[in-house]
Amino acid sequence: MPGYALVVDEQFEDGVGPRWVRLIHGYGDQVWSPGCLRLQLRPGPARPYSLSQLDDYHHLSRRHDYPWRPALRLTVQARFSHREEMVGTAGFGLWNAPFSGEVASSPVVAPQAAWFFYASPHSHLALSGGWSGHGFFAQAVRGPAFPSPLITAGWWLARCPLVGRLIWRMGASAVPAGELPLEVEPTDWHTYRLEWTSEGVWFFVDNEEVGRTPVVPRPPLAFVAWMDNQYQTVSSGEGGLVPIPEAQWLDLARVRVEVLKSE
Repeated sequence: MPGYALVVDEQFEDGVGPRWVRLIHGYGDQVWSPGCLRLQLRPGPARPYSLSQLDDYHHLSRRHDYPWRPALRLTVQARFSHREEMVGTAGFGLWNAPFSGEVASSPVVAPQAAWFFYASPHSHLALSGGWSGHGFFAQAVRGPAFPSPLITAGWWLARCPLVGRLIWRMGASAVPAGELPLEVEPTDWHTYRLEWTSEGVWFFVDNEEVGRTPVVPRPPLAFVAWMDNQYQTVSSGEGGLVPIPEAQWLDLARVRVEVLKSE
């Protein structure tokens, strides 16, 4: 009978375990208390870029060494400080850190992700149609298997004003994504779970399925939980930083990862 084997069960009882990398930039901060790690942003101006992040990949030099592949079950117990008043982005889940500089000097690659996400109204992150592109949502992304040099060339071309909008629109249309707006009270504690298999990604909140998608991110991926003050519009490539008017945070009480095994 197939079953899941527990690999990680971080409950922050005695601090933050050695597998995790903690990143803080700008007005970012982290506060630990027994049973909870708070990723927070203090009030401040738009610049510099502000980030509070927990991950398990920044100590690795290659994306090939990322730890997670399907079939996998990720469970996170979390709450947010606000429902709608936060700025920037925040969330937790799995991704491949696709941008240059995220992993040593690795090149830009196509994005892959399965996560629970918050984006303030400054952003429009819908890769599929029919929803606002901001707020609280679950998302799975499967970027195309283009060679890294081609993706890098497109990344730099997208920064040119004359062709940037066209490049970004073409790029967004080439990235299959499953996106599910969430109807939850984010300031309450919830148990968020995703199950990543070769057939798709299933999303659950408090053990109730909130949606599923056949979009399967390409492995391997790494865990990330974060809060920052940036925004992005995927259709145009426009983005930037926004001021932080008041303190905002993401509390983590548990990060649990189980992988499928055969007995």
